[in-house]
Amino acid sequence: MAALPPEPAEGCTLRVEVQARGAAPRHLQRIFDGDDTGAVVLRWLGGEGCTFDGWRMFRGDVHPEEWLKARPFITNTLQASGLWPSARIVLRPLPTHTVTIRTARESDGETLLECYADETAPQLARRACEKLPTFREGRLQARDWARCRLVHAGKVLEDRPLGDQVAHREVTLFLAPPPPTPDRPPPPAEDGGPPTCRICYSEENAREDPLISPCLCTGTMRHVHVSCLNAWRAAAPDARSSFRCDQCRYNYRIERTRVAAFLQTQRGALAVAFTVLGVVVLVAGYASLLVVPPAKRLRLYRWLRLRTRVDRKVEEVVTLGLACVGLGMFGTYACLELLAARHFGRPTPAALLAVWVAAEVRDAKRGRALAVVGLWMAGQATWRGAFHAARVLAQRIGDRVLDVQAGPSPGVP
Repeated sequence: MAALPPEPAEGCTLRVEVQARGAAPRHLQRIFDGDDTGAVVLRWLGGEGCTFDGWRMFRGDVHPEEWLKARPFITNTLQASGLWPSARIVLRPLPTHTVTIRTARESDGETLLECYADETAPQLARRACEKLPTFREGRLQARDWARCRLVHAGKVLEDRPLGDQVAHREVTLFLAPPPPTPDRPPPPAEDGGPPTCRICYSEENAREDPLISPCLCTGTMRHVHVSCLNAWRAAAPDARSSFRCDQCRYNYRIERTRVAAFLQTQRGALAVAFTVLGVVVLVAGYASLLVVPPAKRLRLYRWLRLRTRVDRKVEEVVTLGLACVGLGMFGTYACLELLAARHFGRPTPAALLAVWVAAEVRDAKRGRALAVVGLWMAGQATWRGAFHAARVLAQRIGDRVLDVQAGPSPGVP
C-alpha cells in the first residue's frame, strides 16, 4: 500500500462521521490537498480503523444526501468530486432490508424504504408517513405517525427489531392507522364536521367507494370506506376482525352472493382451474395450428400415436393444445430437475425418473406418456393457483358489509 502523503497546512478539510449501528458516532478530520484523489482518503480512513466492506459513503453537507459511489470517488480528485474547500462525509453500513409500504387506498400510493434489521415498527411507520404525500399533507398529525401500525402476513408488527419479525430481505407491509386510546378526546357531534374515514382519514365519498357505517360506533369512528374496511378485514391479525368491529364488538351484517359462496367451495376452485387450463389449451392449440405446417403436425400425431385428422380443425386445436401444454410442462420440469441435480452435484430421484422415462419413450417411439405426465403436472399447478385465486375473488366480489346506521350519505351524488 502506498504511503499516505503528509497533511498540508492548507487545503481541503474533510470531516468524516462514522455512523455504526448501535454505537456512538465517531468523528474524524483531516486536511488534504485539492489534487489528492479519493483513494488517498480511503487509505487514511483505513489507517484509522475504518472498513468499507458493506458500507456506503454519503455527502452529509447537502440535502438530500448524495451517495459517493466508490469507483468515481477513488479515481477523481477532491476538487472534481465537489469536496473543495471543505465537506462532511458520512460513512454508514448498507441497509439489510428493502420494505415496500402501502395503505388500504390505492390513491395513497406506496413508498420504498431501505432499512436495517434493528429498526423497529414505529420507526418505519414514521419514515413511511414522511414519504407518503397524503400523510405528509396533514391527514394525520406528525405526533401520531409513530403510532401507526404495520401489518405483515396478517400480523401487526410489534415494537421490536424488524429482523426478528420478518424473515425475507424484501417485504411488503400494510400501513394501518393508530389504535384508539382511552385518553383520546370525545368525538365531535355528527354535525361538527364532514364524515371522515376512520382508517385513511379521508373525506372523499364517491359512489364507487362510499363511506358507510358498518357498526354501532359513533363520532369520528362511525364512517369508513368500503375498500378500507375490506382491506383491514383481510389484513387484520385477529380472525374475528373479518366479521366484527374491533371497538364496539358489533357483528357486521355481511351479504354474500351465490357466486362467492360457490367460489369458496372445492367445486368452485375446480371450476376456476378447469376454465383457466381449458383457455390455455385452446390458445396454445390455435397458435400451433397457425405456426406449425401440416407435415410436422402429422409427424407429431404419429409420434403420439393419435388418429387426429388434419381436415378437422376443432379436433386439431384441442389435440395440439393438449400436446403443447403437456410436453411443454414436462420439458420445463425436466430442465429444472437437471439444473438442480447439476447444482447440488448429484442426480436427484426426480431427475433420474425423468431421464428413464425419456429413454423408454424414445425406444418405444411414443410420446404419449410424456404428454400425460405433463398435463397432470399442469393440472396440479393450476389447481394450487386457482384455489387461492378463487378465495381472493370471492372476497372481492361476494362479501358486502351492509350499512347498519342507515341514513343519507353526505357527499354521494
